[in-house]
Amino acid sequence: SSDMDDLAKQACRTIRVAIDALTNSEYPRCRNQSMVALAMLSLLKGHPQASDRVAAALDGLKRMMEGKTAELVQDLLKALSSYHTSELERLFFRLHKLVKQLREPFPRILERLPILHTGLFQHVISKVGSLDDVIQKFHLQKVKQSVQTLRDFGHVLVSIWPVYAESVSDASQSDHSFQQLKAICSQYFSGRAFGLYGPHYAALEIGPNASKKDVERAGRLRSRECHPDKHLGQGAPGQSFDDSEQKQVNNAKSALGDPQARQAYQQALKGLFSSRLREIPHKMQDAVEIRLTAGDYGAARSILGATRDLQLISALVEPALDIGFWTSKIEQTAKQHLDELCNDIWTFWSNRELKQLHSCLERLQRVDSTFSGHSNIYSPGCNRRIREEVRASIDTEAEKLSQKICKMAADGEDRLRMYQIAEGLLWLGSIQDELALFKDFAASSISHLLAQCQDELGPKFIFRIGLLLGQGAIGESDADGDICAERKRVGLAMLESFRQFKDNLTQIFNQQTSTQRNIENVLEGVKTQKVAAGGQTSEEMTSVDPLREGFLAYEARYEEWLKLFKVGGLQLEAVKKEVEGIAAKARPLSVHRWTAEFRHELPKILAGIAAYFTMSKAGNIASAAGVDGGDADILPRPHTIQILAILILFGYNSSDASLARQLVQIRTGEGKSMILGMSSLLFALLGFRVHCICY
Repeated sequence: SSDMDDLAKQACRTIRVAIDALTNSEYPRCRNQSMVALAMLSLLKGHPQASDRVAAALDGLKRMMEGKTAELVQDLLKALSSYHTSELERLFFRLHKLVKQLREPFPRILERLPILHTGLFQHVISKVGSLDDVIQKFHLQKVKQSVQTLRDFGHVLVSIWPVYAESVSDASQSDHSFQQLKAICSQYFSGRAFGLYGPHYAALEIGPNASKKDVERAGRLRSRECHPDKHLGQGAPGQSFDDSEQKQVNNAKSALGDPQARQAYQQALKGLFSSRLREIPHKMQDAVEIRLTAGDYGAARSILGATRDLQLISALVEPALDIGFWTSKIEQTAKQHLDELCNDIWTFWSNRELKQLHSCLERLQRVDSTFSGHSNIYSPGCNRRIREEVRASIDTEAEKLSQKICKMAADGEDRLRMYQIAEGLLWLGSIQDELALFKDFAASSISHLLAQCQDELGPKFIFRIGLLLGQGAIGESDADGDICAERKRVGLAMLESFRQFKDNLTQIFNQQTSTQRNIENVLEGVKTQKVAAGGQTSEEMTSVDPLREGFLAYEARYEEWLKLFKVGGLQLEAVKKEVEGIAAKARPLSVHRWTAEFRHELPKILAGIAAYFTMSKAGNIASAAGVDGGDADILPRPHTIQILAILILFGYNSSDASLARQLVQIRTGEGKSMILGMSSLLFALLGFRVHCICY
């Protein structure tokens, strides 16, 4: 029992020595003393009091060991985040020694390592990703900084990291970050020189730029640390000295004493990520082409400006980049694209592809504002010159049309030439419609040409041109031989844009409302509601017979006047005089005394107002256009719904002796302006003062 107490005391003294060694970072000594203490503890089995004392002391050493490991890991992560490479190397060497020496007696220290592996992996992948990002954006100053940081950190990953990784590989099989970091290092930080000389730099604990003297000094220091005499009496009883570390140091001194070996290693470090740097000029050239094609001219200009910084990365690769060659090549790519843009403008103009031409002209305008100061890739004033040439081409087209108009005026009517003039006007209308930059210019040319047609060929010719445009009878054909819908749309737009075609618009309106002329169709859709004082509504039977009778009376008188007008037998003054006479017979009239005699005369007064409207708006266009008695589509005329609405408003189908609270609802586009205008005239003819409000 006395011997066991003495052994326990000796074991505790040994543990205290191990603690001192750990405090002084003497990890081999700490390991040896710890192994001795563990051997003593095994001898104390069966002696609880003695073994408990030793076990408690060993637990304290274990906790201290785990705390020391955790502290080293945190210091490493701090050095990593602060980019302190030399401090990172120093701490990594210490951690490697600690783990290598103490993992056997204290395997739980390995549980502290995954957090370091995660931090290292995230750091490396972040730095590689950051490099890719700044390369993608061509921030070459940041590219230089990123590469230098990765190369500085690369020494850790190709020297001490592989040695450390090998020592903990068996315990890190399930550590995902550890395995990912190994894969990243294999992908980005591998090479023959690293495999040959990296472990030697780790063995001597020296930096990548160490000289021969640094190698010799580190070799002497590490040899003393590993010398057997330094470890006398530290091993367990009967344990022989492990000289493997001493051999590694000797091999490292021998290998790195060769300047060619050190140079090969340093060149390999300097070559990290060189392939990516050499790709940058190619990427810049491709990116300029892509940005220009996409119309992102600001980005293209930024890339061209970044070529000035190619010298920053040229110093990081061997052999150096030919900056002049690449700058010229990238600029030539941009110049070729911009030249093609100018050529495309004339190609699209020749092929009459106006949408594509409009896009090119807009892009050229942006090119002009973006690259006006880059005369080596873009000719100053190119945009202005091309716009002047396009205007000159429009002038040329207009002049050709003017000559055809003069020729037709001199030679007489020519159907082919009329079609050619119409097609020429449609082409100018397409320019006005699709080329915003030349809209006003083209419109002015069309106006002058239409005025010339009016003066030299007369309104009949204008009307026939309008017919061709409105009917979509001219223009390019599609695959089925039909006129393109786009050209039909442009033709209709021209009718609305130029006052010379107002009679054609009238014809189109009359044709579109032809389904509304049939009195029976319209009467079927009339509904009547009675609205009480409280707002309640109720359906009422519509009295359609009086409406039919009134409309037919209106229509008969209107057509009589129209027929006389078309043959030249009626003047506006005659219509005016007759309508005023009919209205005078109904006066004086009050809304409280709405007589049956007036209702009987109402269709005739409406017919007179409508006829006066048609005649005053039509002028002599009917006879000029050759309209016969069976076709009055070109004449502006009220349609059925408008006349019926007025008859209802004025109580024609009502038997009430007064006129009050009449309300008519019509759909959008059915002519409220005509209804309000004719109603205002009707009230005025009857002696009322009229206020008309129209939204």
